[in-house]
Amino acid sequence: MRGGQQHSTAFVQTGPTNETTTVTYRRGGTVSVTSGFAGMAVLKTAKSAFAGYLRDRLTTLKETHDRLFGTLATAKWIYASHGLDYAALRASVTDVLLKVFAEHDSLSVQQTLFAMGKSALDAVPEITEIRLQMPNKHCNLVDLSAFGQDNPNHIFVPTDEPHGSIEACLRRGK
Repeated sequence: MRGGQQHSTAFVQTGPTNETTTVTYRRGGTVSVTSGFAGMAVLKTAKSAFAGYLRDRLTTLKETHDRLFGTLATAKWIYASHGLDYAALRASVTDVLLKVFAEHDSLSVQQTLFAMGKSALDAVPEITEIRLQMPNKHCNLVDLSAFGQDNPNHIFVPTDEPHGSIEACLRRGK
């Protein structure tokens, strides 16, 4: 995945992930530091479902317990104080997020996003809040029946519909 970690069913695309940092200095000397990343392409090919959700007449996605889970993840977290080892903390938060993404037995993007944020807060006491955004990047199984062939979960095509952007903000309790 990242930082030397290997995972057989989860992957991070090398390339255009943008690391972000915002430092705000307010009158009176209050400094706040927010870090994160934007556009990290991640994919898992196992332990991913879309099941147990509420349905209505407008529901279009079918329930499945075996799907590809792809997204362009964005995360921002706020540090509890300034003057910290930001590079080490960035690596720790990112590693926790990727580890949970890879290993979590996901029933939905929402469930995994919450587990990722909670794990980051639990593992890194130097952050007080984390915001995550993970839009669905669906990959649908290609129907080869028109060619008289079966497709036992081998060939998928990426699609942008239906599309959802799942977001969450988790804060440390006081």
